[in-house]
Amino acid sequence: MNIILDPENINWSQVKRFALFCIAIIISVVFFANLYKALLVPICISLFLTYLLVPVVHHLDRLRVPRVASVSIILLATLAIITFATFKVIPPLYFEIVSILKLAPKTYETFAREWLPPVRDMLFNWDLVTREEWNNFLKESKNLTHLSDRVNQALSTIWHTAPQVLGTVINIVMVPLITFCLLKDYEELKARFISLIPRDLVRPFRTFSFRVSEALRAVIRGQAMVAGILAVLYILGFSIIGLQGAFAIGLIAGACRIINYLDVIVGGTLSLMVILSDFQGIGQLLAVAGVFLVVQSVDGMFITPRVIGDRVGLHPVLVIVSILSFGDLFGFWGVLLAIPVLAVAKVLWFSTKPFYLASRPYMGNSSAPSTDSVTPHKQEEESKI
Repeated sequence: MNIILDPENINWSQVKRFALFCIAIIISVVFFANLYKALLVPICISLFLTYLLVPVVHHLDRLRVPRVASVSIILLATLAIITFATFKVIPPLYFEIVSILKLAPKTYETFAREWLPPVRDMLFNWDLVTREEWNNFLKESKNLTHLSDRVNQALSTIWHTAPQVLGTVINIVMVPLITFCLLKDYEELKARFISLIPRDLVRPFRTFSFRVSEALRAVIRGQAMVAGILAVLYILGFSIIGLQGAFAIGLIAGACRIINYLDVIVGGTLSLMVILSDFQGIGQLLAVAGVFLVVQSVDGMFITPRVIGDRVGLHPVLVIVSILSFGDLFGFWGVLLAIPVLAVAKVLWFSTKPFYLASRPYMGNSSAPSTDSVTPHKQEEESKI
């Protein structure tokens, strides 16, 4: 029987049936998401936790630990970690962020007093700007200092309203209950779903699902591990050089590492704000630059290649553009789902590209294979670019 993922021996009828089956799954997911929209957030959180914890359950199964016991232990440990972070980590992090944002006016004053005059004189001497243009620039830059006040007010609003919002949106009882049931009956639910797949589509569906799972695993687990490791390194580095707000800046910079180079931009900006608010010489700037240089070098040479490797290979520009676009279209959920959707889209593209290159619309009237056709080996190499 022809296999749908073999572009050199294509059963086009099977390809169409596979596409229709995938479309039917998408429609079903949308239908049930709308039907259970009142519990959509707890269900999504439970599915996410299940996806993360299933490998741990499988490992305990191999150690002959009863499924109910292993699921209970893992779930209780996860909830304990989340509870600890909520009450012990988030509050001090919040107040450190607020204190850093309050330094914005002092940062601007130091910047205007120590750094702008040489730049102004150079621009005037080279006739690059006029005095009127320079004064307009100063007015605009002063307006930017009000941004920190707005952000501070927004954070305060979120801090005071978060318990009410979370209590309304997330049912504290439903999340662990749904997660427990999904983990306990995972194999049975998986077997029932596979039993509904047309027999000739089981193998291609398994192959495609495996590729999607690998991509999501690399994005979710891989990027989270890299972000966590870099956060620890940043916190240690900033603490060693005595940077104010080292914990908050290091944690935020590490979290921003989910997008390549964003940790340097965000962490560097926050560090610069702290340094310029109480400027004591160029040594502070060099120390911060040294921390970023060391952490980025360790990340590039050891951490990312070992944790993620070439399994995802999403271009940083594409990631940033997708996050901004998804966020504009779908708000918070768009920002949260942009990178996973992008990873799945890449798997979908490289899985369907060989069939497009072998299709009649691409080949036209030519019966000879195109010289640009992609073999599975070449396809695998391209997917790493």
